[in-house]
Amino acid sequence: MLRSLQKKPAHARAHIAFMIAFVLSVVVMGFWIVTLPTKFAQIREVNEQAAAVRDAANDAENARSNQAAAAILNEFVASTTEVYRDLSTQLKDISGTPPQTRAPEDHGAERNKQEESDIIIRETN
Repeated sequence: MLRSLQKKPAHARAHIAFMIAFVLSVVVMGFWIVTLPTKFAQIREVNEQAAAVRDAANDAENARSNQAAAAILNEFVASTTEVYRDLSTQLKDISGTPPQTRAPEDHGAERNKQEESDIIIRETN
């Protein structure tokens, strides 16, 4: 077979060489196209794993943020409660009775007393 190729003219041998190269290229490209779905599936799987890791990291960060916010809120509530307890204790010390058990004052009677105690001064020239 090689001897018969050697006997052919140069342009015929070049034509046969290009045909063989073309056929081999088509075979390699066909093999590459057949393996593409597998490669795409691997890429998709890697992307899904990366997304899962990213989502887990975001969820962990959100949980830490929520815990930090809850801790700050709890600290605020505790300090506010403590301030109100101190204020309540001070009011009890001042009035002698707890603020919750004091009788409601009659503001209308107090206003009448204030109006009666006003002194009207007229100017004389």
